[in-house]
Amino acid sequence: CEHYFAYPEYLRVNGRPVVMIIHPDPIIEWHGGPDGSRKVLDAMREVARRHGYPDPYFMCLGLADRSRLYKRAGYDAITAYALGWGDAPRHPNGDCEYEDLVPEHERLWAKALKDAQTGGLAYMPPVWTGWDDYARARDRCHRTRNNTAARFRALCEIGKRYVDPNLNMLIIEAWNEWGEGGFLEPSKERGFSFLDAVRDVFTSARGPHQDSVPTPAQVASYDTPLT
Repeated sequence: CEHYFAYPEYLRVNGRPVVMIIHPDPIIEWHGGPDGSRKVLDAMREVARRHGYPDPYFMCLGLADRSRLYKRAGYDAITAYALGWGDAPRHPNGDCEYEDLVPEHERLWAKALKDAQTGGLAYMPPVWTGWDDYARARDRCHRTRNNTAARFRALCEIGKRYVDPNLNMLIIEAWNEWGEGGFLEPSKERGFSFLDAVRDVFTSARGPHQDSVPTPAQVASYDTPLT
């Protein structure tokens, strides 16, 4: 309340600042059940009011088939960190084709949207850019293979169909998870292709545009070699 809610770019739903709780279940357990959790969130809402803000919009990351429980526990909406691998077929080493994840995401989005709405919560579908943790795991790494901009664009197109009209929001994981190989941020490998996909799918600003690229000197000024 003191440091973030006032920022004009802070995420809001109908004027209410969004607060995301990544693990709602321990909070429910620690406070004796969903009614205890609701009291905690209501106390947080009261703090926001004392600072002059409307009630925070609480969104939890959890299983959508538990939406009735989360609704009783005081939440307004539900999402997931990332749907990840799902039940897609794997290579012998655990790698997975990104293309195989597309129907898995659609199946899970459809079920989650239905479960959330049945439980009285709004739903925000998560789109996944992929996974490649070679930078930190080396020979123990796993990868989603061939997560091209075209395939990512296709997943965004499908994800848009499962946006809850009561919320009108979708989240993409992630902006800069370089250690996990999941990123939208421009790179030497992909250029601006993933951001172009987001631009084309979710906005009306299609067509020619100019990308802002740092000079070699600017890159050198903040380049950090990692070992």
